[in-house]
Amino acid sequence: MKDDVKTAQDTGKTAQGTGKTAQDAVKTIQDAIISLISTDRFYANLLMLCKRHITDKVLTAGVNVKDGVINLYINPEWFCAQTLSVQTDVLKHEAAHVLGSHFARRDTTVSHKTWNIATDAAINEHLPELVAAIPDCVSVERMGEYYGITLDRKERAEYYLKAMKDNAGKGKDSKGNGPGTTVDDHSVWAEGDTNPNVVEATVRQAVKDAVKGLKAGEVPAEAQALISAGEATIDWRQQLRRFVSSAQDYLIESTRSKRNRRYGLIYSGRRIEPKLKLGVCVDTSGSVSNEMLAAFLSEMKAIYKTGVAEIVLIEADCVVQNVVEYKGESELPFSGRGGTAYQPALDKCKELGVDAAIYFGDADCADRPNKPKFPVLWAIAGGQDRPAAFGNLIRVESKRARAI
Repeated sequence: MKDDVKTAQDTGKTAQGTGKTAQDAVKTIQDAIISLISTDRFYANLLMLCKRHITDKVLTAGVNVKDGVINLYINPEWFCAQTLSVQTDVLKHEAAHVLGSHFARRDTTVSHKTWNIATDAAINEHLPELVAAIPDCVSVERMGEYYGITLDRKERAEYYLKAMKDNAGKGKDSKGNGPGTTVDDHSVWAEGDTNPNVVEATVRQAVKDAVKGLKAGEVPAEAQALISAGEATIDWRQQLRRFVSSAQDYLIESTRSKRNRRYGLIYSGRRIEPKLKLGVCVDTSGSVSNEMLAAFLSEMKAIYKTGVAEIVLIEADCVVQNVVEYKGESELPFSGRGGTAYQPALDKCKELGVDAAIYFGDADCADRPNKPKFPVLWAIAGGQDRPAAFGNLIRVESKRARAI
């Protein structure tokens, strides 16, 4: 675990009202994180990557990102006074703020307090035991009652923020509590980095480290979405066109380096630009959705219209099902929907003498294809790694993944 930073110089100093020392607080936090290992291993891993600060600068707990480090702040007096169940949920609450990069996503047209409440509503919806233990904390139910509206559950923070903006001045609460109070202390957000790109890069790397060794069912959807979204930061369509362009440039240079049949190397050969023969392999197994096939085919149509490539479409699941010359169709009756193997389609590309190949699929295949002599681009839908060590990888997304 990361070393804990204590504000008390003497670790024997008592945390007021708890009878606990600062060193006791360190152990309490460690015990809570260890408890999470058996129930929410991802969050435990993410929290172990944080630099922990045992300090009274926060009233409860807080988190931020600064200089590439995720900082977790814990008030020892308050934290030690909670039950283990509340402690673990508070830690998960802080980890969720990190996962959502909430300190860098704020709508600057609203106050910090309003954004804080919206983010806590999104997080606490996943922590019902915490809401039950701290009755006045922000919750979707409390927010709905306050504004007299029905809210959808388990939505992003921006959804709850819009509800607050749309109903500003309409809230009624006889106790004067509004839509609730935040569980943690968000004041430390202002001390950290607020550049979305810097924060997201730090968080994404931490999430990648936290998911190592975990099974698919142990990784929250929002964590996988963050990783996938990061890999698609550069639009996949742009990357796809760049691959085709570089393959075309290489083909032209190779052709121009050939000897002129009449005058040898003194004069250049003919200036007719050769057309790239592009093999496009499409995984038509049952695991690839029609939505993703449509998104990929739409981009193939755009490349076809440029006229730089002759496109040979190879449909394959565990065997090659069909080979057609692509003519810019918007829809095709893809054949297959069986199991998945990638080597047969690459063998067909070699047989057809293609100059480069793009393989679209979800990389959930039963084989490990061999490296061909032509360049390959893996266009992967979903979070799987490329099916072989060779070739470049892009993530094909039909829409941007969601976060908390």
